[in-house]
Amino acid sequence: MLKEIEKGKMDLGQLIASAESLKTSGNLDACIALYTAWLQKTSSPLRYVALFNQAVSLSQAGREAEAVAAYEESIALKHDFPEARVNLGLTLEKQGRPQDSLAHWKVVYESPGTPMAMLTTALNHTGRLLEETREYEDAEAALARSLSLNPNQPDVLQHWIHLRQKQCKWPVYDAPPKTSKADLLLATSPLAMLAEADDPALQLLSAQSFAHRKLTFPEVRLCEGRRYHHRRLRVGYLSSDFCVHAVGLLLAELFENHNRAQFELYGFCVSKEDGTAHRQRIVNAFEHFERVGHLSDEQIAKRVLECEIDLLIDLNGLSSGTRVGVLGYRPAPVQATWLGFIGTTGLPYIDFVIADAFASPPELPSFSGEN
Repeated sequence: MLKEIEKGKMDLGQLIASAESLKTSGNLDACIALYTAWLQKTSSPLRYVALFNQAVSLSQAGREAEAVAAYEESIALKHDFPEARVNLGLTLEKQGRPQDSLAHWKVVYESPGTPMAMLTTALNHTGRLLEETREYEDAEAALARSLSLNPNQPDVLQHWIHLRQKQCKWPVYDAPPKTSKADLLLATSPLAMLAEADDPALQLLSAQSFAHRKLTFPEVRLCEGRRYHHRRLRVGYLSSDFCVHAVGLLLAELFENHNRAQFELYGFCVSKEDGTAHRQRIVNAFEHFERVGHLSDEQIAKRVLECEIDLLIDLNGLSSGTRVGVLGYRPAPVQATWLGFIGTTGLPYIDFVIADAFASPPELPSFSGEN
């Protein structure tokens, strides 16, 4: 391939096909090198496309500074290149440069002729990032504009509703144009619905709608037919909150006080490292502590299976950071959810919810998706 480049016989289409083949086979460095060689040896009015693809590959390789340079060169050659500006904004965000990200996305959504898909993408990223910087009103305005262009975006509508709650804007369900009350109800996240309504039927509806949009229901049952006979019951806890978080603060002492003569504790951690003494206390409370946040749901489930966990307890439910999809693979004979979400998950592969009479009043009718 390099000889063809040297002779000037490789056109852009051949370059992309060859580079993507290398990437698919797992040779990302060779893919990047091929783009580099072509760009060095080839003069083409389509260089901006090769630079864009090279930038994507550089970012995938974790070479963010080089990716930024490639995106910037691509944009310099073609100013009206919204895909490059959107990706450049995301890369700059990773580098801790939110204002630069917002500036590039603004060019995209303020430029006449921007394709609809890229326009709404830029607005949606703007709303997300402005929420993180706590500029809630501007974030809401960006998402409202996106929804006015394309109301068929349930995830964006979910985000918009939650932003209104954060700002205490009543009524929360002040429907954007072309959006019905039913659309709003179906798009409300389970966590937002807990704050919006105390009707358990609505909470179940919200959980099921969220699960349908966000989670898969694999037919795989990894632990099918398995029953273990360990000397001690193996209990696994899965959480994104093994840190200074309400859940982590509540549970450190509980983990420390499990009866070790009867229970063997496993922590499956998808939390970020926060470097605190409290996190270290939680880590020390487990006999086995596995950092699995970089793995897919299926990979985590297979690890749970390898550990022969008797009881797997999810500590997120449908709250932020959830990896409850792990339980969809049925990696443990008995599966439960507890504490992190004070409502039903609507998920049939969870056997039960651990709750008290305050979280689940016995006088209320049962609206639960768990078995």
